[in-house]
Amino acid sequence: YSRLHLVPGYLTESETTQLSAHIDTVINRICVYLNTNVEKEYHGFKGKVSYFVEPGIIPRCYGGSAIPIVSITKDNELLSMYAHETVHIFSMNTSSTWLIEGLAVHLADTLGIEELWPNYSEDLDRHAHRFVDNIFYKDGLALIGVNGFNGVDPTSLIGESYYTLSGSFIRYLMRHMGKTDFLKCYSSGDFKTSLLTTTQKNFDAWENEWLNYLRRLP
Repeated sequence: YSRLHLVPGYLTESETTQLSAHIDTVINRICVYLNTNVEKEYHGFKGKVSYFVEPGIIPRCYGGSAIPIVSITKDNELLSMYAHETVHIFSMNTSSTWLIEGLAVHLADTLGIEELWPNYSEDLDRHAHRFVDNIFYKDGLALIGVNGFNGVDPTSLIGESYYTLSGSFIRYLMRHMGKTDFLKCYSSGDFKTSLLTTTQKNFDAWENEWLNYLRRLP
């Protein structure tokens, strides 16, 4: 399902084959989780997802399913963030940065392919717990909202708290309202209204409930 474009000499043939296999695995798992069909999605793409693999870049997804291009690296701690970025290919059908990034953090962690940023191998909710009342990360909480915050630098400390908290929030909603209802609200075009209609609880009530859950963690 993937087409890899590599800087000459950056990866060995064995590393390239292994990365391609991992990407195919994660694409299948994402489609199963999101209840979509790989072949249907790829017919829409009219080809394969292109992964540009080069050193020293911040991993990014460009254009979602309309232009399926992912930039990834295998440098240092950013070791191949292909799972997070590939989730975006299949889940850009909402206007909220907070929801888009939260779903990618949650799902990449759930798939178990990558034990990477922002929580690495630590439980996602426990990682989020440290940010809730830590004054050093208070600006991260200020970014919480249904519309998210465009342009937050993922490599900054604020970025780490933003992505971790958004992933934990999505995980909380998934667990308590169910994946099917969440995804229906996610793609509705009006998440707040859809969330209230589906659950009879508004966004603020869900947000406060989740924050209180995090605060109670040991």
